[in-house]
Amino acid sequence: MGIWTSEHPVDLVLRFTPSVARRVGETIWHRSQQLADLPDGGVEMRLTVAAPIEVRPWILGWGSVCEVLAPESFGAELAFEAEVMAARSRSEPPGALPQPVESRPSRLGTGQMGLSPPRGAA
Repeated sequence: MGIWTSEHPVDLVLRFTPSVARRVGETIWHRSQQLADLPDGGVEMRLTVAAPIEVRPWILGWGSVCEVLAPESFGAELAFEAEVMAARSRSEPPGALPQPVESRPSRLGTGQMGLSPPRGAA
């Protein structure tokens, strides 16, 4: 991580569950990271990245033990990705997969992502 550059860095806040808190705390994942222990045994990580795409695969690799708290739009993008992955794992036909909904541009360099109903639903 750390090969991206930008004039508009993005502050990310991630929450890791207690099951991986120790592992998260044992490693420096990003030069800007700041960790805070949470009352439930989890850990919160704050970091500043040039672009969220810099850490997107890393966050997705943690699966359900990592939650994106901020920015919300980036969390929504990853939630959308996870929903599509889950739908494909269930072998749903392409028309039944969630479709992205683009709205206003964001500081993340992409539109805000949301979910629309599968085609033919509603």
